[in-house]
Amino acid sequence: MLNVEGTRFCNEGAISQLGSVSKRQPAGLACYVTDANWSETVAKAPLDHGAPNFGMDDFYDVLKADMDAVEIGNPEGSTVTGANLAERKMMKGTVFAANTLEELADLLGYEGEAKQNFLDSIAHYNELCRGRYRLWQR
Repeated sequence: MLNVEGTRFCNEGAISQLGSVSKRQPAGLACYVTDANWSETVAKAPLDHGAPNFGMDDFYDVLKADMDAVEIGNPEGSTVTGANLAERKMMKGTVFAANTLEELADLLGYEGEAKQNFLDSIAHYNELCRGRYRLWQR
């Protein structure tokens, strides 16, 4: 999760803390960033971290159809169905897609230092993931 300053502000795996931590961020944009392999991540996620079921059998099918329809480069974004586990209901959100992280930052409205923070935060997160993967392989 990145805030309006382009800075990662939490451990995204700590689902129970996201609400309170998000409220302490500067007003404005907060976003998740994923790559084209999002469906693999969602399919392997546990129930409390974005799993495809959430007790709603068709959730993953609806999500996949919406994500497949996301328009790359659309400055308005595309509507995608999400889920709220606590309320067991589907809800809508906006997804932006781009061919590069720089283009995505522009679509999201990041400029100047915030845009560089956005790019640096993602690069650092990816480094951490590669390091964890190397440790796991040992």
